[in-house]
Amino acid sequence: LMRKHLKYYLPIEKKKQVHSKAEAVRFLGKEIAALQKRGYSLDQIAEACRGEGLDIATPTLKSYLQRSRKKAAKPRTQVRRDAPASTAPQVQTPGDDSKATFTPRADSDDI
Repeated sequence: LMRKHLKYYLPIEKKKQVHSKAEAVRFLGKEIAALQKRGYSLDQIAEACRGEGLDIATPTLKSYLQRSRKKAAKPRTQVRRDAPASTAPQVQTPGDDSKATFTPRADSDDI
């Protein structure tokens, strides 16, 4: 009897993926910038977001936009693996007029 009842249950909807407000603003950054270029204020954009289920205040929206723009503007430095090592010590060679005081000696077995 119970088996018959269980097969009539409707499937449960999967939960929507939950993001933080900051992540949502970062994700929507280009669209928000496009709306601003078209003349919409942050107040109007925040109100539209609230109408779509993103409960966000205007000052919070502004703050998150500034943070996401700062992250996007940060230059990313890359280390070149084929570049010569610049950390090698410079050794004074005879006849060199540099200010180095180190003079290399021949290798020895003494430690």
